[in-house]
Amino acid sequence: MNEESLRALRVGIIGNLLAVAAATLVFREPPGTAIRPMDIPMYLFLIAFGTAIVGLPSATSGLLKDARRFAAWVAGGLCLAPLFVGVFAFHTLVILFKYELKP
Repeated sequence: MNEESLRALRVGIIGNLLAVAAATLVFREPPGTAIRPMDIPMYLFLIAFGTAIVGLPSATSGLLKDARRFAAWVAGGLCLAPLFVGVFAFHTLVILFKYELKP
């Protein structure tokens, strides 16, 4: 595994952890209340955008340089996943703690 693939893996893992951390911002309000989380999707988009911009070039370089491409493919997938991971985590927390989403 080359350095580019490792860098992309680190960026993807950190991006996904940050997305889950951004989803926990829902806990600013007590459970069971009605919320309008307009800032959380913005944070998730910024995290996903930053992860893709930083991690995908490294994953692409890892794909082109190394014969073992599995790590680079996983890294590329992780770099594209923070938006989906964050939205899943946010909706899971909303359902588990019985928040009500206002339109």
